[in-house]
Amino acid sequence: MAGRSDWVFEVTDEIRGELLSATRLALKNATGWAQINRANFRVPVTANFLKEIAEFLETGPGIAKIRGIDLAHLTETERRIMFYGIGQHLGTPVSMSREGMMMSDVTDEGVLSAERYGHVKDENNEAFVSSRARVHSTGQLRFHNDRCDVVAFETPQGTGRNPVVK
Repeated sequence: MAGRSDWVFEVTDEIRGELLSATRLALKNATGWAQINRANFRVPVTANFLKEIAEFLETGPGIAKIRGIDLAHLTETERRIMFYGIGQHLGTPVSMSREGMMMSDVTDEGVLSAERYGHVKDENNEAFVSSRARVHSTGQLRFHNDRCDVVAFETPQGTGRNPVVK
């Protein structure tokens, strides 16, 4: 993919403005990110752009990068609303856990991750850090796939936090 550019989608000023307006309207209406849907996150121009990306994900190489949304001036709440709104227009969100989690911060919690998310036993009855704990550390993850069609990461510059939506 390093030699290809067809998987990178640049956001226009019009799309950037539309996303910001929809995000601020949702915030003004006290709509939390989990209540965002296509009906209350209206972005007609952006919807066409995202439809093109969804089609590309389905029929192309299966990866797309959306570039050009400046997140630095948004609050965490605004970023989550915008991110979830984009996701709603790309497909149907599904839970990423048994607990029904729809969005998670991927952060390095260091040794606390093992304490918080636990250990499991391997086939030799030896304890090792659970995969859920390794997600929140710099520990190596085993090769895996997520049970969904699309996994999305937001990488805001300088925040150190990366919400994930599946």
